[in-house]
Amino acid sequence: MEILGVALGVIIVAVLRLAIPFTIFRWPLWGGIASAVVDSIDVILIYLMDLGDFKDYHGTDKILDTYFLVFMAFYSWRS
Repeated sequence: MEILGVALGVIIVAVLRLAIPFTIFRWPLWGGIASAVVDSIDVILIYLMDLGDFKDYHGTDKILDTYFLVFMAFYSWRS
């Protein structure tokens, strides 16, 4: 299943990876760990959901990695 040419599994994982870093501001340690875990298993989650192909996910993954690291850097700078 696809929405605007993007597999639904990729959309679900991307939403998770965009939302979870916000927990860093409330619970820095656990939010950072949760973000890192979802980053580590994102491809596995997409595969297990079996909601479409994740071709060209590499570029998206790098953008989402940078997003997560900006949250970590902003929190550490703010502290």
